[in-house]
Amino acid sequence: MMADSCGVYNLTALPREPAHFVLLPNAVDYAHSHYAGESAGGGNLMAKVVRRETRTRSPLGKIIKWVFILFNLLMAFLLLKTCSAVGNVAAIQGNSAEASGAAAAGAGLAGAAIGGSIMIFWALGTIILGALTAFTRGPSIVTEERVEE
Repeated sequence: MMADSCGVYNLTALPREPAHFVLLPNAVDYAHSHYAGESAGGGNLMAKVVRRETRTRSPLGKIIKWVFILFNLLMAFLLLKTCSAVGNVAAIQGNSAEASGAAAAGAGLAGAAIGGSIMIFWALGTIILGALTAFTRGPSIVTEERVEE
């Protein structure tokens, strides 16, 4: 394989066997950083590099993460409970003989106000606790392992 005056290889002169990669001049040796390459006997010994990133949280980070999870579960429960309670109040008000339609409408409006307040509190709490959860992640530990294919 010969390079022309500009340093570009003539790829038409390459054999038509399947190749896994082509090394360019002055490039990072991608083949050796990601694959074991070929053996001395010409056999193909492909090894894949598997990188795993893990993070370990401190005890304070674990506490903040669980507070974040429990806060979101609590807010979801409260929102569903509010919807259930408003539905029950509106049904009771609508079925009673002396109640007017205004009482049922008032129950619906109060439920909407309470539900909106819960959603605003939920959004603000999630932003604050989510930021704290993200900031208390541990350092990134990358491990590399060669896996034979």
